[in-house]
Amino acid sequence: MDDRSILKAQEPLLVALEKVSSRLSAIALLGLAEEFYEKETRIELYRKYQELRNTCLQKYEEMAAFGLQSDGMSQEDADSAYSKANEAERRAEFTRLKDIKVVADNELREFEKEHRILVRLLETKGELSKGKYDK
Repeated sequence: MDDRSILKAQEPLLVALEKVSSRLSAIALLGLAEEFYEKETRIELYRKYQELRNTCLQKYEEMAAFGLQSDGMSQEDADSAYSKANEAERRAEFTRLKDIKVVADNELREFEKEHRILVRLLETKGELSKGKYDK
């Protein structure tokens, strides 16, 4: 047998081992989570984590929407329509939105640092729930 045929014969075995490995990792993470958190606490922390992620996404979308606001005008028309004072107001508002987004991001990062096991468990759960053709 040459190397190609050996690799081809081993491929199904490697795929099966990878699936088993990911499931064993999930079981180990679940065991760790159960060791450190009661079930009710985990459920509450999952909810809080999802809220933090949703808040970050919402703040990002607000920033993006604000940056794209031009009331249907072309960029040239929008530039000429906004005076220097209005431009300063828009920059101040964008800075305010950005600062709120930074606070939300920091809260999410702090949560992820404090509850690494739960975050890894959720990531593993997401990977395991993917179908064969999901990437």
